[in-house]
Amino acid sequence: MDIQDATLFIDKFDRTVSDARWRHAARREHEAPSFNVFDLTRRAHFEVTTHSAFLAALLDPYGSHCQGTLFLDAFLRWLRLGRPALRIPDAGPSWTVMAEYALPREDPMPEDGTDKIGGSEPVSGQIDLVLRASDEAVIVIENKIWARDQETQVSRYARWLKEQKVANGDSGKVLIYLTVSGTEPAAMSWGDMTDDERKQVIRMSHRRDVAGIIAGCLDQIRAPAVHEVVQQYVATISGRVVPMTQLDATVDKFFSDPRNLKIFADMGEAFAGFQERQLRGIIRRLDDRLNGPGNFWGLEATDRIPDTGYRPPLKMSLSPAVQN
Repeated sequence: MDIQDATLFIDKFDRTVSDARWRHAARREHEAPSFNVFDLTRRAHFEVTTHSAFLAALLDPYGSHCQGTLFLDAFLRWLRLGRPALRIPDAGPSWTVMAEYALPREDPMPEDGTDKIGGSEPVSGQIDLVLRASDEAVIVIENKIWARDQETQVSRYARWLKEQKVANGDSGKVLIYLTVSGTEPAAMSWGDMTDDERKQVIRMSHRRDVAGIIAGCLDQIRAPAVHEVVQQYVATISGRVVPMTQLDATVDKFFSDPRNLKIFADMGEAFAGFQERQLRGIIRRLDDRLNGPGNFWGLEATDRIPDTGYRPPLKMSLSPAVQN
């Protein structure tokens, strides 16, 4: 290849790269794939006020999404597919959805007003979601994102569910343990539940099950605003949310290698040095502003910042003009 051929090749390559960049920028301009309201507002990892609240709103036939029973019907079909023996009615106006349902205490309040499980509250816990179809069926959903299991939490919810009177008996009662990746409850959360009782608890995954259920409804959503927010929520739970168990495993794996301990210490020392340099710069600029021309704050610095690097406390007092 001579110089002329090489020049032509490079020019063609540059045009190809430029064209690809232009097409990529044009696609991003129209699709904005990184724009996500849950990321922008830093709400992706909030269990109660984001995920439980959002699911409650979608599953509610009377919700502000104005799509009727669309989401509830898809959820119930998923439930029947996994447990055909369940006797739960179809989605309809008889269904109600309650978020943060407070359970009454199972034992009297201690004399000192405190309790290891219930605290000082007259309740023994809050169920994230309770779905009830009149007197025919009750569905309990315990939603876990970053919160850890409480002692006997699942067993307490199971006892409460067992006490509910429904026309279809046990076949109309469902307890779902919902996590990011479909993990099972912690050992302490099972309490005194038998193996058969534990098998009745349905494990559900945000990434696999919830995302699939909701994504299957996208083509049927008629309101553009609802469609956009739901689509962003599916993207959020499909990959943006990291379960606490995964974070714990990553941390444990990192510190299991002694070499990483020194790396971590070096990183901490470097970050501390960075913070110190930034703070020193801020104090110097503030000192210059206080003692330089145009001191519009009406403040005076009683301590100057020396050039030795040592930082005495920066004391400020009101000037006579401000005091008067």
